[in-house]
Amino acid sequence: MKDTLSALLVGAAVLTLAACNSGSSVSTTPICISATELSAQIAHNWRSVPGKKASEATDLKYKGNTLVITGYVYDVRLNGQEVDLKGDSIYLVRASGANFSGLQKDQLVTLKCIGDGKISPITVSSCTIEPANSPCVTETKDVPTSGPNVVHITLSPTINGDAITIAGTTDLKDGAVLTWNLEHAQQKKDLMANLTEEGNTPVKGGKYTTTVKVNRWPKGKITVWVGFYSFLKTQPEWARTQYGAQGENLEGSHVKLQSEGMKTIEIERTITKQ
Repeated sequence: MKDTLSALLVGAAVLTLAACNSGSSVSTTPICISATELSAQIAHNWRSVPGKKASEATDLKYKGNTLVITGYVYDVRLNGQEVDLKGDSIYLVRASGANFSGLQKDQLVTLKCIGDGKISPITVSSCTIEPANSPCVTETKDVPTSGPNVVHITLSPTINGDAITIAGTTDLKDGAVLTWNLEHAQQKKDLMANLTEEGNTPVKGGKYTTTVKVNRWPKGKITVWVGFYSFLKTQPEWARTQYGAQGENLEGSHVKLQSEGMKTIEIERTITKQ
């Protein structure tokens, strides 16, 4: 369900990092940001408004800024001058500028690039490979901890033999529907392994719980994920009204930014099958 919903929320996309405009003013203080956070922020801020270019309707917050981007290599392009970094969900970040031919798949790298402000494709440029401890400043974020739209949620999964119990607490009202997903570590290596399970469970009395049998699953690490998609038709009307048609009113430490202003609540933990 998690992957299916992600695919529905955003189309397959590559966030390209390329040459910047000569007229941009470059910030003297580099901003620390991961490739995952960069792609999430850009996807969330992107707007498609009838009668307007995307660049006119989108918050181009990184235009002209120096970014210190940390991420894992997904692929080095054939020309060696471009590298794709793993981004948020199905989003990739494509960086250009340096000679990246020596990088390896899944290698953790740090790049310094200049934000361009172009939106289709999204671009930054003049990328260089930097040490992991390159000086930069992390953006400050105000995360509300109280208020009518703040959602608190915990997740405490347990495993007993072949039974995994997905359980936790939340201040969501009764009737809210949580989506859950189980994925064995082997699934990431072999997409045909069929070692995933998914489903829904309701909130009742500030708690949620469901038990899943994984009899045929081998030993190893299992990722347990729980999400709240307030805008789905399976949610009660109050959820769609309170949190917005795209979940845009959701707040709290577990908010995850989605494309075009959407927000969801997501939390995950890892357990081990012995």
